[in-house]
Amino acid sequence: MADFFQHPNALVESHNIGPGTRIWAFAHILPGATIGADCNICDGVFVENDVRIGDRVTVKCGVQLWDGLTIEDDVFVGPNATFTNDPFPRSKRRPDAFAKTLICRGSSTTITGTGSPTVSQAVRYDTEPVLVMPGPGGAHNWFPMAYSPRTQLAYFPAYQSGFVYARAPNWTPQPMRSNSGWGGFGPDLAAKRAPLQEQANAIEKAWLTAWDPVNQQVAWQVEMPRHGNGGVLVTGSDLVFEGTTRQTYSAFDARTGRVLWEFPTQSAPVAGGITYELDGVQYIAINAGWGGGAAQVEQSAGIELPRAKARLLVFRLGGTARLSVLVEDRWRVDELLAAYGERDLRGEVLEEDGLTSVRTPFSRSLLPVAERWIRGAVKSVPTGMTLDGARLRLWAIGAGRRDEHGYLLRLSPHDPPVWDGAGAVLARAGVAGVFVGVRAGGPAYRVTGRRRLIRLGEYVGERPAAAGADDWPA
Repeated sequence: MADFFQHPNALVESHNIGPGTRIWAFAHILPGATIGADCNICDGVFVENDVRIGDRVTVKCGVQLWDGLTIEDDVFVGPNATFTNDPFPRSKRRPDAFAKTLICRGSSTTITGTGSPTVSQAVRYDTEPVLVMPGPGGAHNWFPMAYSPRTQLAYFPAYQSGFVYARAPNWTPQPMRSNSGWGGFGPDLAAKRAPLQEQANAIEKAWLTAWDPVNQQVAWQVEMPRHGNGGVLVTGSDLVFEGTTRQTYSAFDARTGRVLWEFPTQSAPVAGGITYELDGVQYIAINAGWGGGAAQVEQSAGIELPRAKARLLVFRLGGTARLSVLVEDRWRVDELLAAYGERDLRGEVLEEDGLTSVRTPFSRSLLPVAERWIRGAVKSVPTGMTLDGARLRLWAIGAGRRDEHGYLLRLSPHDPPVWDGAGAVLARAGVAGVFVGVRAGGPAYRVTGRRRLIRLGEYVGERPAAAGADDWPA
């Protein structure tokens, strides 16, 4: 026997009804619908298949709940409300996918006598914490969007967020401050704020979105790991370029959203890219920096990811690659330039943010090397790579130094996927090191022990004449 109440004149085809729920006269629940516990479904309510209703939800008379709707716990839906999923329905024509709607926990949704929705009292917050959507970032496309007349789609970064608001009592504006007036942070309110913030964190999502403005629906979306993905450029060849919070600059198929190309930027470019032609060659340029409100929030909260300095990146059609090494000392510059020359590579030197970049020009000859080290947008140690004396010597020249415990072979802080692989190839060479994290002065591998240091010294050979004693294995 079902442990929910069903009026004799209600039609309930679903078996997914929670205990204590009451379904009243002339309500119709289709087979695929799910309704939680202790709900009240009033007279004349229609619930379609792809509808999920949480616990303790009240749905008043005459409401229509169509496919694609999720209602979380403790929601009130007033009489005669309809949640549409197709703004431009056509007879006998169904869209590929219906629009999704989420009614968040504790919401109140009602239609007034004038046909206008009522406003939940939660948005008129006082000193008690309440969850409000959207958060401080607002419902706004902060970064450039794009439109393609070929696909007839608009492309933009989308961000779904909530925030726990409360009014600060006795607040007065202060000069040179943000003056938000937010409150609700005292010890007495912390217990109320914490579960609301958990809800906000669960809701938060970010996407690159392709929007169909004619049919008023999402054409496709690519989910990002966090908010802050950047401005959009769309080309006449149906490519969408965007800086992502995967720390890549990526090209997507404008019609499907499939990733076609990625470049690791060690940052999340928030600017919109540009394209231009010079001497018959097409270029794509992007200002690869990390700024704006999202960056400020991360910095103040101490959750900022390791990022490279802001710089201009320019790509050209034609398939080339370059090698670039950042070093601190002049002797390393000279040794790397000499090593480039021994390999028939021309080297150049560029001063950058207190460091020196020793790099090659872009060359087709380096493309096979880049293809071995970069998989999609991720730099990683090539499968089966081994370290011989020449390779270990280059590592020591570029990033080696002694400390009080042993010899450090340093790594780039912007390429975490390389770290484990580097340790593995060191171990296979018989000079296994202990990983040193960023906070302890790394990332690096520290080689210790007399035998390992002697073996490392045999690998790398004699110390360069200009190198200091602390720059080379003992």
